[in-house]
Amino acid sequence: MFMETHRFEYSIQSMANVLGVSRSGFYQFLKRSKNELEKYNPELVEFIRETWLTSRKNYGLVRLLREGEESVFNLRSKNGSKSDETL
Repeated sequence: MFMETHRFEYSIQSMANVLGVSRSGFYQFLKRSKNELEKYNPELVEFIRETWLTSRKNYGLVRLLREGEESVFNLRSKNGSKSDETL
């Protein structure tokens, strides 16, 4: 994120004004982004990150989700599982 990367070069208030976001929203995003990732399975987060990097950062959310569904389907097929349970 631009603001996080350049927070020591420019003031948060200046960047927020230029980018049209609130300063408090930036700090909420920082807090939320770290806490939100902790809720998810680290293997899933790593899979999504690796898939995104393999796509040379071209895949969007829909395509990443599709890749994830295909991988889960293939894994279930190998294991003989047909249930909708979370792996």
